[in-house]
Amino acid sequence: MYKVLVSDDVDPSGIKKLSEKKFFVIYKPGISNELIFSDYKDFDILVIRSIRIIDRSFLDKVNFRLIATCSKGTDHIDLKYASLKR
Repeated sequence: MYKVLVSDDVDPSGIKKLSEKKFFVIYKPGISNELIFSDYKDFDILVIRSIRIIDRSFLDKVNFRLIATCSKGTDHIDLKYASLKR
């Protein structure tokens, strides 16, 4: 079972669908990066919106296998560095 952290405000229907598909989902909109680093760094999937910046220093502190953004574009994510973290 994949562990999913939804760290920003997203449509509740999407969270319900994930839960129905046997994902373990924690919904913590507005959670600080510090709490992500300490309490959720070993989750498999992070769901965000464009308000959260995913840079090199963030990526160095977590082990997410997938980062899903519920927004247009990915300019808030350091994609080049993220792809090296596999």
